[in-house]
Amino acid sequence: MAKTVLARVKRHRDLFEYKEIDVLKPRQKQWKDLYEFDTPVLHVQRIHHTYSKPDIATEARKLMHRFTEEEVEALIEEAEGHA
Repeated sequence: MAKTVLARVKRHRDLFEYKEIDVLKPRQKQWKDLYEFDTPVLHVQRIHHTYSKPDIATEARKLMHRFTEEEVEALIEEAEGHA
């Protein structure tokens, strides 16, 4: 369900980078610590042109478990500073 929602959103958004991470893999400890019991989770974060590394937990916007296209769109708008 989550992948279907994201695929629909991606069809009509110009700039949208999607990465899928398996939080149970050994190299994904930071993500496992944050989201192990909240999957699926959509973690939306604006990429800064300065390539700084913002704190992943505090600056990100999140939707967990179930979400709609409208909720994803609103979250992206908020992360981009349009909301």
